[in-house]
Amino acid sequence: MAKIMVYGSGHAGCMYAAHLGRNGHDVRLFDVEQFSSNLIQVQRHGGFNLIGYGNGFAPIPLATTNIKQAIDGVEVIFVVVPSFAHKIAAQVMAPYLTENHIVVLNPGNCLGVIE
Repeated sequence: MAKIMVYGSGHAGCMYAAHLGRNGHDVRLFDVEQFSSNLIQVQRHGGFNLIGYGNGFAPIPLATTNIKQAIDGVEVIFVVVPSFAHKIAAQVMAPYLTENHIVVLNPGNCLGVIE
């Protein structure tokens, strides 16, 4: 299975991480310090207990605000934050990205797509 980092610990980011973890991937959940409180329960329990969607435990071996630790060795990065935060995400990740990383942008809104 793949080593994956999910950037963003809001509802969508946590669902991505849980789904991927439940399906056997090595998932790291990252967010900036401002949202560190979103990571506390994931850190405490080592993942998510899913109820109603793929019931069971979804392991998340690492939930952190340390970008270097989160990005090290991953193959795919899912950026799951509102599109207005993509620039910040790029700035945070840039020093640690390599040409081997696959970065997928998943805007948390549809602004500009649906009128």
